[in-house]
Amino acid sequence: MNVLVVEDDDASRELIKEVLSCIGHIPVLASNGLEAMERLLNQDVDLILSDMDMPTMSGLAFHKTVRSIRQYERIPWIFLTAYPTLSKYAKGLTPEYDLILQKPYPIEKLIALFSGKLEEI
Repeated sequence: MNVLVVEDDDASRELIKEVLSCIGHIPVLASNGLEAMERLLNQDVDLILSDMDMPTMSGLAFHKTVRSIRQYERIPWIFLTAYPTLSKYAKGLTPEYDLILQKPYPIEKLIALFSGKLEEI
């Protein structure tokens, strides 16, 4: 599975890249929404994993842009956030996502998520 990872924190992006690679997925990396949009337009993506708060183009603005394009409106979406209040109110801000992961998240949770075993955590 090709996973678009949109994360402005270098260490977090690299951790997610390593986890995805180790369990057989292909990470497609971007550090903000504008870079992510470019990657999305030039490569097939099966899932988007996006930070909410980023410079240049936030995860919420990126989400809104992607969802406005018919061919991308059904791509599964997972938000990442370090802000509990943003996580709490995200459903009202942008309802078409599948999951929010609260930072910091244990590496076991990432592995379980991408191995289809999140319910076991």
